Amino acid sequence: MLDAPYGSFDLDVIHRTPLEVQYSCVADGVQAATGVSVGKLNLRLEKSTLAQMETVVRDKATGKEVVFHLKPEVISRFLNLPHDQLERAGREVMDLPDDQLFWVAMHE
Repeated sequence: MLDAPYGSFDLDVIHRTPLEVQYSCVADGVQAATGVSVGKLNLRLEKSTLAQMETVVRDKATGKEVVFHLKPEVISRFLNLPHDQLERAGREVMDLPDDQLFWVAMHE
């Protein structure tokens, strides 16, 4: 979707999330998929409500943005799980196809 290669400093990610592990851990997946990191200053968390949760991935070189929103059925399926079930749920999420997890908006 974006032209920047894995690990590029041209990628900039903001994950807007409630400050709860089951939502903030999406940033871990984004880091693994793109190579952005807090240490490289191109991955940031911003506190938001669940209704406003989104992940914005921007290619600074082209100005293109991809915005990911978790689908409501994914949120309701995994909402308020006890901590001892989060690892299992994480494995379930990793096995789901992207189109079952997110709806995506492109901005050029």
